[in-house]
Amino acid sequence: MNSLPSPGENVPLREPVKATSSWRLTVDLSEADYKEMTSLAVNNRVKLSDFVRLGLALVRLALKAKKSGHKIIVTKANGTPLREIVLPSYPPDAA
Repeated sequence: MNSLPSPGENVPLREPVKATSSWRLTVDLSEADYKEMTSLAVNNRVKLSDFVRLGLALVRLALKAKKSGHKIIVTKANGTPLREIVLPSYPPDAA
C-alpha cells in the first residue's frame, strides 16, 4: 500500500506540466478530504497541483455543458447510463 506524502511534499508526475508563471493557492480541507485527494494523487502518480488542475478542467467542462443545456452522464462502455453528474447552482440559492 502506498504511504501518503506529508503536506507540501511533491508526488512524482507521469508527464511534466510546464507553466510560464505560477500562483500559490492555500486551501482549507478536512483531514478526510486531504487524505482522499492525496491518496488519489499518489495512486495516479500525479502532483497535488496537477490534481487540482484536473479538477478545474473537469468543472470547466461540466459548467460549459450545463450552460449549453447539456448533461454530464457516466456510462458503461456500451453506453448504458449509470449516473448523471449534477452541479450545484452558484450561489447555492440561485436556481
